[in-house]
Amino acid sequence: MARPPACLGLASALLAACSVAGAPSPALRLEYMLPMRDGVRLHTLVDMPVAPAGGATRLPAILERSPYGADFEEVLATLLAEVVGYVAVRQDFRGTKQSEGNFTCWHDANDAYDTLEWITQQAWSNGSVFVTGGSADGIDAYVQAANPHPALRGTVTIFATMSGYDTFYPGGAYRNALIEGWLQQTIPTQKQAMDTLVRAQEQPDQPWWDAVNGTLFFDKIAWPSLHWAGHYDIFARCAASVAPPFSPCVPDAFCQPKLALTPHASPQH
Repeated sequence: MARPPACLGLASALLAACSVAGAPSPALRLEYMLPMRDGVRLHTLVDMPVAPAGGATRLPAILERSPYGADFEEVLATLLAEVVGYVAVRQDFRGTKQSEGNFTCWHDANDAYDTLEWITQQAWSNGSVFVTGGSADGIDAYVQAANPHPALRGTVTIFATMSGYDTFYPGGAYRNALIEGWLQQTIPTQKQAMDTLVRAQEQPDQPWWDAVNGTLFFDKIAWPSLHWAGHYDIFARCAASVAPPFSPCVPDAFCQPKLALTPHASPQH
């Protein structure tokens, strides 16, 4: 019998993880300030599983990068990894929580690439990395497709979008309450600068939006991907545009949210 795509295994793990109360205690937790190519250091946690998959000493990793911190959405990586016996790697975005630098509003794909490169060089790594995340973390997973690392084997994204312009300017109007509230809660000391930057990108054809426009680079995706969206999520407008065939978002109309698997071959662990 053909082996199911690895992302389906992660999807099953995700459903199992949803029933777990709180984050599990890893067998070993390692903490790093991981330097990126420009010298900025990102706070990174590595959780080793209690029961490694197949008893192996070299394992796949599940990476989640987030602006919310290790005790919030980044816990999803640990939940998933513990269910399947993989290593969880959790990282704060640059400019958020315990990481250095300034928040870039998902214009930092090199950070994810450098982190995957570091993962593959670790003694516990078998060279395979899966990426997960919901909301802001899921957007990061999509952004990685612009410059994918060869070690990337699959993604599981939840309630996220890859149409940055339509998220910030639905119908062409700045989403003031949502954006300002989110910036204040997430990067309070950088809120004003980021708000000013985003307000200066009022037109959809401005190059700044290219980094968060999945239609420009989704043809690079060569791994199984699970996309989970909901009809009433704040990203519903463009939740359907993350999987081919693309469904461009238009003012005053909502794309139909859906769960979709991209049709690629199953990767090897």
